[in-house]
Amino acid sequence: MTDLDEAEIFNTARRIASLAERNAYLLRACQSDEAAYRSVTRLLELYDGDREFLETPPNDLTIQADTVTIEEGPGSTIGNYQLLERLGEGGFAVVYLAEQAVPIRRQVALKIIKLGMDTQQVIERFTIERQALAMMDHPGIAQVYDAGATASGRPYFVMQRIVGTPILKYCDQNQLSVVERLQLFVDVCQAVQHAHQKGIIHRDLKPANILVATDQGRPTPKIIDFGIAKATYQRQLERATESFVRQLVGTPLYMSPEQAQLSDIDIDTRSDVYSLGVLLYELVTGTTPLLPSQLQCMSYDEICRAILDCDVPSPSRRLSSLGACAEQSARNRKTNPARLARQLRGDLDWIVMKSLEKNRTDRYETVDAMAQDVERHLTHDPVAARPPSAAYRVRKLARKYRGTTISVALVTAALFFAVAFIVIDRLRIAEQRAIADEQRKVAERRLDEAGKFVQQIVAQTGQLRLVPEADQVRTVKADLLRHAIAFTEAMLQQRPADPEVRLEFGRLNNQLASLNFFAGIENDRYGKPAVAILKDLVTEYPDEPRYRLILSRAHKATAQLSYSKLNWQDCIEHYENAHEHLLRLVGESPDNEIYRSNLFEVRCMLALSYERHGDWKRADKLFRDALDGTGIAGVNVRSRLADLLLSMNQFDEAQLHLEDAMQILSREPAETSWWVAVCDIWNSVLLNTTARHRIYVGEPLAAIDILQSAVDTRAKKSSGLEYSPFYVDVTAWNHFLLGDALSQVGRTDEAIAAVQRSLELWQPNRGRTLSYNAALANFRTGELLFSEGQAEQARAHFEIAKALLEEVAADVPGEEYCQRRLIIFLTHCPDLSFRDPQRALQLAENVAMDSSGISSRWLAWSQYRCGV
Repeated sequence: MTDLDEAEIFNTARRIASLAERNAYLLRACQSDEAAYRSVTRLLELYDGDREFLETPPNDLTIQADTVTIEEGPGSTIGNYQLLERLGEGGFAVVYLAEQAVPIRRQVALKIIKLGMDTQQVIERFTIERQALAMMDHPGIAQVYDAGATASGRPYFVMQRIVGTPILKYCDQNQLSVVERLQLFVDVCQAVQHAHQKGIIHRDLKPANILVATDQGRPTPKIIDFGIAKATYQRQLERATESFVRQLVGTPLYMSPEQAQLSDIDIDTRSDVYSLGVLLYELVTGTTPLLPSQLQCMSYDEICRAILDCDVPSPSRRLSSLGACAEQSARNRKTNPARLARQLRGDLDWIVMKSLEKNRTDRYETVDAMAQDVERHLTHDPVAARPPSAAYRVRKLARKYRGTTISVALVTAALFFAVAFIVIDRLRIAEQRAIADEQRKVAERRLDEAGKFVQQIVAQTGQLRLVPEADQVRTVKADLLRHAIAFTEAMLQQRPADPEVRLEFGRLNNQLASLNFFAGIENDRYGKPAVAILKDLVTEYPDEPRYRLILSRAHKATAQLSYSKLNWQDCIEHYENAHEHLLRLVGESPDNEIYRSNLFEVRCMLALSYERHGDWKRADKLFRDALDGTGIAGVNVRSRLADLLLSMNQFDEAQLHLEDAMQILSREPAETSWWVAVCDIWNSVLLNTTARHRIYVGEPLAAIDILQSAVDTRAKKSSGLEYSPFYVDVTAWNHFLLGDALSQVGRTDEAIAAVQRSLELWQPNRGRTLSYNAALANFRTGELLFSEGQAEQARAHFEIAKALLEEVAADVPGEEYCQRRLIIFLTHCPDLSFRDPQRALQLAENVAMDSSGISSRWLAWSQYRCGV
């Protein structure tokens, strides 16, 4: 708005005698230009103080040059501060960017009363703002550095320069989610609470007065403009505001009902609670409770009545009424309208509506109480705010329509006495029923509270890191989960149709199944019940993505257990089911990182299962479908694919994937020591596969250098993950491959020591996979000992290897990986007493129908060894 516009508005307004009509005109004319509104209002105050100022010409138009007061501007110097540029302008003051030269050089904000606005009242209000800021010491409030007066006597003060963006604009520009906005809001509340503790009420909290600056990479809200602040214990402000009675103090959209009553003496900290409620409303919905378009066409008195009497829709209801605007609001919060409405419904609706109560006694007592409720919502704890009861709504209606209520009450009383005799008998029956219902509700409430407690305990078990006492930690976690399952099972008996209780029961069983898998416990007791109950849920609620996601995880946990038992048919079936559910979820929400990461993990494990089952073609395709993975996931898939390609004698392409994996791993940031340890493990995986590649292409010396370096590096530092099964397996393969490479260059003693170290790590009692690996290590140790002429010692290892292979082959007859290793043992064992070509031929015939063609090659080899 131009200076000419302000002059026209001023000249029109000064001719309106009625103060109410004048204020209504100002609100319409200035629209949303708050600076213009304040500027014109101050001019009208001066005009009302001395009406002859514009009506009477001056007696002497001749002014001496040395009496002219020049207004300070950019380039001027005030004390130790040189003004650089104008940052903003309010009704009675201007803010400049200034540079301080001494005692330190820095840029500051300098606020100075406008030329011609230095009346006693304005100076007192200006002083109040300076004193209010000076009293406070909080990172969320601008600091005051200095104060003084210009050469012409106009007061100024110097404060911290805030380089920031209004909070609502910042949130929308950065598309902050609702959770991120709430976290910022809590920071704002803490700053306002600090001001309240210092006895200062802001009275004009709104997005324009809350700037978000970046402090060490973290967004930090800063509260500015305490120009109409009220000191709760100072008389000075009361004198400064006596002349402003019957004038709106604050911004109407964010103004509390008590402020709209135009009486300053009844304002307390709960007025700021209301304004913060409006801010929270706008942060989560994108609009204010009272729409700006509504106020623009209202008179002064109508605005006050709207603030005092208009019922405010809850945030979720307002969102549903926004139409096309709801799409933009949701987009700014990285979600869609339906999901945003679900986020607002419940806790956030209650918190906002409690802070916007017309009667301040129904609001939060303090800003801190409001912030604590928001934090409870963020941590999924019960909030103090509750939806209004029916009695509360009746009281509100009675208060709003007091006259009509009295008439209705008289008629109602007559009707009541007419029907009292009829209903009194029914009330006795209802009383008994109500007591039973109340007892049932109390029991359900206690059950819900206990359920939430159990969920919290279970959630805490997931935060336990792998530590040296890993077995003990797993035992504690397993005990907690078993107790939680028992409790949830009891809840399920009480509420067999409740989908959330059924979901929790399935989820807990799945967690315990996963824990057992990582502990090496082969037990189907928990995994399959989880799959069964979650399958029923998905069938009943096919459009609920959360149920589908948790069912996919239950399938994955069951597949992992089948993998450890080498039961490939069951393993692949469950992985395929998980893969199918996750493909649908990703198809519906392609940007959902949780769905995508789960799909990637399951796809890799499905590929690995097909590889172990002998279907290398399908494994190859699945691995290649997952090559878009990044970070550790990208390292995983490239390492697995390279391993498969080595088995398929495609050495050159395997080398390319290994190099890609190494590059990806080198770019991983070292965020925590735990993450560094994870990266170290994957580095060992890549080194093992690279060494295997060198062995296959006839470069055992290069393989030895790689593997020995990995062994030495691991011996020098502790990762904290030594008890992880994955870490143990990788380390064991490191030693096994080292022994293989050493044997190829004739260093047999060292080779035996390396393979035996792998044998110590592969304990056969930790599941079938490790039993198979232990058999492999025993067979290799026997071969090396036999080559050194130690036949008896070699025989002992051959016997263990044969027993372990026979055991696994008997448990899982269709497991080809183990069958092929047993065929090799029966046809290649250097101790001829262990060879059995006929048995090898029988085994080969049993698995020769595999479509991959791998088993056919083993059949041909067995036939050759048998002379067929």
